[in-house]
Amino acid sequence: MRRHRPTTSSDESSALLGGTRRDFLKATAGAGAVLAGLGVGASGTASAGIPTPRLHVDGNLVKDPDGNTVVLRGLNMADPKRLNVTAPARGKNAEQVVDFLTDESQGWYPRIIRVPAQPTDIGEHEPGHSGGPPEPVAFTEAELLEYLETHYDPVVEQLRQRGVYMIVDFHRHWEGLEWDTPALSDEVELFWDVVAERYADRDHVLFEVYNEPTEPGMWGDPTEMEGVAETWREWKETAQPWVDTIREHADNIVLIGSPSWTQSPEGVYIEPFDGENLAYTYHIYAGHPVSGDQAWAEAAGNGEGTDGIYEEVPLFVTEFGWETNNVSHQVLQGQTSDFADPFFEWLESSDGIHWTAWCADPVWRPVMFSRPFIGEDPANPEDVDSIGHVYEDPIPEHCPNLPCEWELLGGEHYAGEYVKAFLEEYKDEDLPGAAYDTVAPPSPPGLEVTSASFTELDLAWEAVDDSGEAGMSHYNVYVDGDHHASVYDGTETTLTGLTAETDYEIAVTAQDRAGNESGESTVSASTESFEDDTPPTPPSSLEVLEVSQSSVTLEWDAAEPGGDAWLTGYRIAVDGAFDHEVGEETTETTVVGLQFETSYEFAVTAVDAAGNESESVTVSATPTSHPDQEPFNGPHTIPGRVDAVDFDQGGEGIAFETEGGGGSGYRDDQAGMEQTPGGGYHLAFIESGDWWEYTVEVEGPGTYEVSVGVASADGFDGGALDVYVNDQVVDSIVFDSTGGWHEFEAVEGGEVDLEAGLNIVRIQTTADEFNFQWFEFDGEPGEIDEPVDLDVSGDGNPAQDLTGDGLYEDITGNGQLGFNDVVTFFEEHNGDVVQNNVDYFDFSGSGSVGFNDVVELFEML
Repeated sequence: MRRHRPTTSSDESSALLGGTRRDFLKATAGAGAVLAGLGVGASGTASAGIPTPRLHVDGNLVKDPDGNTVVLRGLNMADPKRLNVTAPARGKNAEQVVDFLTDESQGWYPRIIRVPAQPTDIGEHEPGHSGGPPEPVAFTEAELLEYLETHYDPVVEQLRQRGVYMIVDFHRHWEGLEWDTPALSDEVELFWDVVAERYADRDHVLFEVYNEPTEPGMWGDPTEMEGVAETWREWKETAQPWVDTIREHADNIVLIGSPSWTQSPEGVYIEPFDGENLAYTYHIYAGHPVSGDQAWAEAAGNGEGTDGIYEEVPLFVTEFGWETNNVSHQVLQGQTSDFADPFFEWLESSDGIHWTAWCADPVWRPVMFSRPFIGEDPANPEDVDSIGHVYEDPIPEHCPNLPCEWELLGGEHYAGEYVKAFLEEYKDEDLPGAAYDTVAPPSPPGLEVTSASFTELDLAWEAVDDSGEAGMSHYNVYVDGDHHASVYDGTETTLTGLTAETDYEIAVTAQDRAGNESGESTVSASTESFEDDTPPTPPSSLEVLEVSQSSVTLEWDAAEPGGDAWLTGYRIAVDGAFDHEVGEETTETTVVGLQFETSYEFAVTAVDAAGNESESVTVSATPTSHPDQEPFNGPHTIPGRVDAVDFDQGGEGIAFETEGGGGSGYRDDQAGMEQTPGGGYHLAFIESGDWWEYTVEVEGPGTYEVSVGVASADGFDGGALDVYVNDQVVDSIVFDSTGGWHEFEAVEGGEVDLEAGLNIVRIQTTADEFNFQWFEFDGEPGEIDEPVDLDVSGDGNPAQDLTGDGLYEDITGNGQLGFNDVVTFFEEHNGDVVQNNVDYFDFSGSGSVGFNDVVELFEML
């Protein structure tokens, strides 16, 4: 099925704040149930969260305003900007990661999430693992403000709404930059002068002043070695002004690290930092010597321990983890049974210890997830941490329709399953209470709409004082029952992204710092109407910019409004059926999921804010291969077996791409071939990312079983490869060692649906060091195995699988995923059509279909 490639990962999120979500809520008869089940106003997934009153330090404990001892347990995520920029490769943007990690219906219960803010990403530098640390000052104030507004603020607000504490982590590290560099102080002061003031009134926020001061280091016990103690004193002299800058703006808890990559918190015994509400941090991994000795409570010979400081001050273990297969960073290596059990026993030995495990991500190591949508071997990920230089290099589009699934890793090799289970076990332990203030503020009086335009409404109301002890936090603004904004400063706001000529119900509430929310003040309002029935001019100069085996890229010149209403976008149709829509600033789009060597007619129309649509302009195109690509000894017949060395002609970068050397003389294209003992040839010297393409002719449509002939020697990890048909991944095959380089074995994959006629098969490796001899599609031509009786809506239009993943998200069968699909699924998910075909509608992966699957479908929008 066809689907369009999104222009940016943020388009979808911004759309959810406007009229489309409102339309969904208004169209749903059981609106109250949907609001409760989908958690509308809290980003859409099920998350009850906990009260998040402002916390304070009392001795070695963290307490809430009523004196309850609080212990915070949670996770680290990646930098929000890094997530947003690399989302097409990672599979989720920052908002989707927070949704995922706080979804209690899926068993996630972090009570705190540490959110790195990296100077590398703020200033758009080459990532540190390849480029080293950027020279301070690494960003301007303007760059910092743009970073916060665009990427960080939404995460702060999202975690507040979800009832999860967070750590704002100034994430500076990497060797080669000493923490006493004068310019570095200028950078840290700039960051906290802006950030501390910005989040001073956010009760759920803690500040971590500096992630990992590296060198000069503290490699020893400061209570016994004067040189080590002096390094701590110099650290305090350098970092105390940073703490003081935070204190000029905010009284939130401040977390303080230590030299030697934050592994020496026992410097507190020498001279604690000045001020109140201070805690200290500790970073440790399974491969550190102190972990091998299980000596985290001790001073430890090289200064890696804590010397029990958590009996004196709160200790936040803000980084720890393990990963058996990580050979690039030995300190990260460890096994669950050897490290996790004793380490978590130590973590829970004192109420003075809090923790956030590293890292709830598929590429920042040690990882807790893999990306099944690229068939990734987590021990050998396809993309490095940064996925290249993210602000200069192209981002691979592994996930064209966000979000894509992450698979939780565990067992002996990874921390994900263990950490998740531990968080669930302790989900009700050591939580803050709200008993100190159960009195809600009064409803804000005087709510009025001060002005209206076609897509905006200006609101104003009168301020209120909190009736209880907690004090006012902010005002909440709702539009047709959907949380639209939180207003922390002032008593007015502008509602944007609305629809012209539409009636809205608006509500404003007051919320205090204990989480108590007032009753609603309400007002009805309407956006202005367009008196415009003149359509825009048609787009001009429509042309085909590029074709591939399964996609066509179109380009056109912008249209012009015909009347008073401005352009809102362009609609693209394929063979007369609506396919997708793009925004008004976009004059290029790619239609994907097309059939190889099939002719299509594409039409583009312009649409304005009054709903007027222009006449269409059309162009025809046929998805095909590169003009220089031709079959070698083919086309190869399917069903049947194809020799790996019989890939297409056309040359490197067109018909194949290999890093390995070697050649056999079998053919002119030398792509890592060698002769097979006993006869024939195979592909060898394989490295991850190698690929070869084959033109095949499928005798008839059908569902075929895939298998490959491969070999791998003992002492190696086997191998892995992806099978593509016309640019789309249809199967991922992973196998163990076969016992020798020429001990070829048949390894079975899964079932693949193929259309009749010419197709291009690509075999792309996702691991190193194995040999590849053949692939095969086996089966009988016939009808493709399609599920039957999937007319969920009962109108004669069966549901469709838009992405080829076996799930039929297009409930209404109109060729696209929209809010009508969610509404219909909500109304019909208990009906016979769905319940008799669970495998096709089990969006949550639970083995059954219920309301969680409605939530999951809603999250796909």
